[in-house]
Amino acid sequence: MGLVLAALMAQGASAAAYRFVYDPTPEVGLPAGARAAAGDTVDQGPLREVVVPERLHSVVIRWYDPKRFAGLPEVEVFLVGLLGAKSGETATLPRWAEELGVPIVVAELVFKDGKVGRWRVWPYRSAYQGPDLGWWFTNWGKDGAPLFEPPGKRGLP
Repeated sequence: MGLVLAALMAQGASAAAYRFVYDPTPEVGLPAGARAAAGDTVDQGPLREVVVPERLHSVVIRWYDPKRFAGLPEVEVFLVGLLGAKSGETATLPRWAEELGVPIVVAELVFKDGKVGRWRVWPYRSAYQGPDLGWWFTNWGKDGAPLFEPPGKRGLP
């Protein structure tokens, strides 16, 4: 039982008094505050320059689009490819203007020191909020062609 529900029930509320909805799909677009983040469009190189893969302890996949990936093994291969990419552009302001839909992957990056970053991936783009709460925006495709596709090639647009 969730802590909020337990607290409400301790105050005399019953679960029947509330409508609970489970929505496994992550929010559309960038999280609140990401677009308003202060920064610049100076290219810092691929995401691996910001998220040093050697410092990672684990990647926690919170959600993935089942229309794009056949299962977790495909998602893992895809994310390893993005984290290890030697090309791509990363900046502290998004270098794109279009609205982003539902991400194809939502993950947390857990570092060896216990700190956690949040990562949302769309076709050709990603937004990473580091443990310091700063935002990093990545273009991981070049000239409209993706650097990586899921192994099943389920068609990134």
